[in-house]
Amino acid sequence: MENDGKLVFEAETLKAVPTQLNFWRGSIYPCDNNKFIIANFLDLRPQDNVGSTVCRYELVDTNTVIKTEIEIIKVRLYDPEKLKTLLHEIGFNQIKMVKAFNLKQIPTQEDEVIVYECGK
Repeated sequence: MENDGKLVFEAETLKAVPTQLNFWRGSIYPCDNNKFIIANFLDLRPQDNVGSTVCRYELVDTNTVIKTEIEIIKVRLYDPEKLKTLLHEIGFNQIKMVKAFNLKQIPTQEDEVIVYECGK
């Protein structure tokens, strides 16, 4: 990283844990030519501050499933102050925390996502 460079990223906080766990939810997304995608998601209980979501996508053509894909998405959840301490420990001395989608405000205890802007 350049001396005047910035590392900018967003991190999900412990408040990002879904309220309904082990419960399938889904949506339908229309495609071309009588096709659509059925997307189903299952949020699992976080373990060691890592949340997991099972995602199942089915491509349907004329009421027949023609392809299924499954993926598991894992997201580490952070306590904002602990993450700030970790950033200091690895050499970042300029750390700015801002509210996601409103970079002019500081985050609150209830924010699920925080944007970090870090410099050395």
